[in-house]
Amino acid sequence: METNKLGTLTLVTSPSIVQNNDETFCIINFSNREQDKFAHFLNTNKAKENITVYVVDSEKDKQLDLKWLTDVVNKSNTVILKTENKFKVLKNSTVLDLEGLLKHE
Repeated sequence: METNKLGTLTLVTSPSIVQNNDETFCIINFSNREQDKFAHFLNTNKAKENITVYVVDSEKDKQLDLKWLTDVVNKSNTVILKTENKFKVLKNSTVLDLEGLLKHE
């Protein structure tokens, strides 16, 4: 009998940093709906992998530290920044079109 082992998902917020070898994403300024879309992407495409996601919300986190943010961006395989009207993938080791996946319908 074959078992389907799922990977782990680690969510990290400021000021924490996780030391591991997981594929790492940094999502910046996502709404709850956009976070749900991103979670669906992970469940569909990365369910068997160990993933770390740094969640950054510059609107809500008034004590956001620039050094922490810089460290997280450097550490992440993929960084997705939400601006006013669109998403920008700043650093991407994931082959999929993440900007297209997340844009508003």
